[in-house]
Order: sequence, then C-alpha cells, then structure tokens
Amino acid sequence: RIMGRRGLQLGGEFRYLADDYRGTVQTEWMGKDRESGERRTLASVQHQQRITPSLYGAIDYNSVSDDAYFEDLSSRVGVASQVNLLRQGQLVYHGSSWWTASLLAQSYQTLSPDPASRNISPYRRLPQLKVSGARPDLPAGLVADFESELVKFAHEDADLNKDEGTRFVVYPQLSMPLAGAAWFFTPKVGVHYSRYDLDRSPLTPNGREAITRSLPIMSADTGLFFERDTFIFGGQYLQTLEPRLYYLRVPSRDQKDIPLFDASRFDVGFAQMFAENRFSGTDRIGDANDLTAAMTTRLIDAESGVERLRA
Repeated sequence: RIMGRRGLQLGGEFRYLADDYRGTVQTEWMGKDRESGERRTLASVQHQQRITPSLYGAIDYNSVSDDAYFEDLSSRVGVASQVNLLRQGQLVYHGSSWWTASLLAQSYQTLSPDPASRNISPYRRLPQLKVSGARPDLPAGLVADFESELVKFAHEDADLNKDEGTRFVVYPQLSMPLAGAAWFFTPKVGVHYSRYDLDRSPLTPNGREAITRSLPIMSADTGLFFERDTFIFGGQYLQTLEPRLYYLRVPSRDQKDIPLFDASRFDVGFAQMFAENRFSGTDRIGDANDLTAAMTTRLIDAESGVERLRA
C-alpha cells in the first residue's frame, strides 16, 4: 500500500487450520512514516486450540506501535475509532455434561490519539476463575443453576489512583419450568452473594476494604401462545399472538462503597425487559419490584417456515 504523504506500508495475513487448532496472524509495517518520522507497526494474533477433549485454549493478542496508528493509517471509520485493543489468554474445561470451569487473564492496550483527551483503560483481570453448572434433571422437574467467580482487578495507570481488589461471587439458583403446548410458567429463586477485598486508592481513604453483599432474587415468567392461519397479500401465513408477563423482585442494598470494576448500565431493549439485572457485571445489582407485560405477534410463511414479520 502506497500512501502519498506517508510512504510504503506492507501488510500480511497468515491463516492456518488443523484438526485441533486454528488461527490467524496479521501484521502491518511501515519502515518510516514521512509525516511523523517514526516506524509504524501492527501485530494481531488469534489462536484457538483443543488441547484435550475436555480442555480448550485461546489467545487473542493485538498491538500497535502508537496511539494514532488507526486514526492515521486506516480508511475505515470502524477501525479508526478503536480505543481498546484486547490482549487475553483463556483456558476452558468442560468437566462433564453439567459443569464448566474457565481461567482468563485479560488486559488492554488503550489508545489516546488526542493528547488533550486521555482515554481511561479498563481494569485488567489477573486472573479470573469462573465455575458454572446446570442440572436440569432434579426430582419434581426442578432445575438447578450455579455461577461462581473469583477475579483480581488491577489497573495499569497508577497515577489515576484507581481502587483495586479481588471479587468473589456465588449465585446458586433453583427454578421449576412448567410448560404445555400453548403456555409456560417458570418460577425461580436464587441468592446472589458477593465479597470484595479491596486495596483502596488515596482518593477513597475512608472506603471499606472488606465488603459483603447478599441478595435474594425471585422471579416468575409466564406466557401464552395463540396461532391462526391468515392470508395477507395473496400469501398464506401462520400468525401468532404471544402475551407474556414477567415479575422480578430484588431488594435494595446500599452499594455506593463498591467500586465499578466492570459494571455499566445496559441499553433499554426488548431482551432487557426480562433480565434480572439492568447492569452488566456484578458490581451493581439493580433493585426491582417490577411487573412487565408484553405482547408479540409474528407472521410465519406457511410454506417455508421463514419468519417474515415480528412486532
């Protein structure tokens, strides 16, 4: 690639595929940028491998030589606006048909193309251990779910005086899915327990260093399915009418002393109306005493089964 003002840029991609592994390696190199006088480089490695029938590993590493690399050398807006470049390694172990464990180490290269407006890098996970399980075969039709996490959060920008620490989460849940040909009803209960052991920054000298939080979470999800044949614009369709009610109860807890390691509020959407938490991550759990009512209708092509319309 020849750039009139900057010079010659070389790029390459190498892809490989075998029975137990696959990956992609990408590189870009400009020996000397005539605008900046610097060498400009990019490196990207994505590798996935099945180590044993139960153990899976993956590496995702991305790096550029300077903060303005994408802004100067990319012609695509989606690429030029990148701020955080992921660097992580992961191991996933499937213990049996009902439980899974994973180990993750994750950090980012954060770019700040504008020196006057510095972008704050996300927290690093050094490391994160997660264990989850699901047993749908309990007596009386009960279903048990289990989620747990132990993660150490660290921040590379020491001058920002960010809180750091370890978070431990356990969330056992029990539900009873009941369903017929035209209805479903799923009551569910769970207890969300969190513990934080924190290294407070000088900006929060009075913050608690050990915090525990327990929250009972109860929900009930129910709906009906109605169908009819209909003709629209000369075509035959199956039209559905699907009313749904969802009740969620989560008590309120004071969470102002808990740092925001990975929490953010979800955008409002259809799926979020039936979610237990309006926040991502577990640093914030929204209180709720909510009843959500929804109505969905769909037009399904009677010949092909393709969904043509959903409202």
